[in-house]
Amino acid sequence: FVGFVHQAVIDQYLTKHEAPEDIELYFCGPPLMNQAVLKLADDWGIPDENVRFDDFGG
Repeated sequence: FVGFVHQAVIDQYLTKHEAPEDIELYFCGPPLMNQAVLKLADDWGIPDENVRFDDFGG
């Protein structure tokens, strides 16, 4: 795979998941990646309380 990891999550997981709103999402990375993944979670209807991340102190 080449590109951003969140695109792989969309292509290989979210599009096939029966209830994305039930997903618990955990991730860590630099601020730009975190912003992209937070947007992805919002776009797919994953509730804020199901999203946890580490921003590497950023």
